Amino acid sequence: MILLLSDNEKRATLLQNDLKREGFDLHIYTDLGKALLDLSQDDAWELIMLDCEFTQQEAFKICQKLKNNPDTRLIPLICILGKEQIVDQILVFEAGADDFILMPYSTPEIQLKVRSIQRMIELQNTIRQKDAQLENLKDV
Repeated sequence: MILLLSDNEKRATLLQNDLKREGFDLHIYTDLGKALLDLSQDDAWELIMLDCEFTQQEAFKICQKLKNNPDTRLIPLICILGKEQIVDQILVFEAGADDFILMPYSTPEIQLKVRSIQRMIELQNTIRQKDAQLENLKDV
């Protein structure tokens, strides 16, 4: 499941529709406090998308909070930025974002980025499973 933090209803709906066509389940949160609470209680999120206009002054703090929190630090984080925000691109990477999408985006671009991250997540899960199998074999 994908979590989108955005209070831009039009952008959120557009993203949801574009990703839904590819079979992705996107949940939109407009309340940051509720989102952060749910993040710490739910292991189901595979990807977090943060609309950096969501809380303009707070976007970088949110990135840092997510990446410093043991419950969310390993969840890939994609930030959504305006094309003219070149400094913000650097700042979101410095704050811990894994990738970014520039607005306006193309539908194939966002679908490909999410599929790519999904493959990375699947590979990480496979590695974890193999590591667990190796640990079990050591005990035998």
